[in-house]
Amino acid sequence: MSWAWEALAAAVSRPGFPILAAACLTAGVVRGFSGFGVALVFMPVAAIFAPAGLALATLTVFNAFGTFSLLGESLRRCARREVAVMLGGVLIGTPVGVWLLATLPDLTLRWFVCLAALAAALALASGWRATGAAPRWIGAPVGAAAGLMGGIAGLSGVPVVLFYLGRSAEPAAMRANIVVLFAASSVVSAALLWRAGFFGTEAVALGLVLAPLFLCGVEVGKRLFPLAPETLFRRLAFGLIFFAALSGLPLWD
Repeated sequence: MSWAWEALAAAVSRPGFPILAAACLTAGVVRGFSGFGVALVFMPVAAIFAPAGLALATLTVFNAFGTFSLLGESLRRCARREVAVMLGGVLIGTPVGVWLLATLPDLTLRWFVCLAALAAALALASGWRATGAAPRWIGAPVGAAAGLMGGIAGLSGVPVVLFYLGRSAEPAAMRANIVVLFAASSVVSAALLWRAGFFGTEAVALGLVLAPLFLCGVEVGKRLFPLAPETLFRRLAFGLIFFAALSGLPLWD
């Protein structure tokens, strides 16, 4: 087992680890509060210290603990048919996203993801809202977009959250749907990332070291959620999307 301890020690001593730990703890608080936002907080910071594939595999490891810790309550509240339709789209979009992650340069991927998120957030911040009932099939393209962006950079929450915000969804219901969808899609994403060779010893060790911090953050966020008004929830969601899109742009390198 000495190799395992060596791998964990190497993870703690890697450059930028204290900043990665702080980002992971913050991401946990955001996840526990909103049900999403882990990659939005963690990935722009992790991209400074690690290649995109390593950062995403690390996030997948520690995020699995937080995802399933929120699952029980969310399964009781979610709209299961709606989540199932979105998951069908995720199954289509995620393999494409992982293939792009393995094929395209990091710089190209960063531009694509950041500009797509920024454009969508600006459209909603302008006051646009969908009217009328959404057709059931609309969840499939939303899920496909989530799978695509999740496979590229772990940003699967952006299309889903923007969809719900655009329809003025109730925060508790939106949070439950997002948690259940992410739990299912994280299994798909992890399998594809493993098959593509991104789950090396370094990624697993770093993810395991960060997991306790992440779980502490999730617990804090869970306790804050019932205390927050709907307006705060929505402002946080928009703020996270803007933060991820702007801070991830290669212009700041």
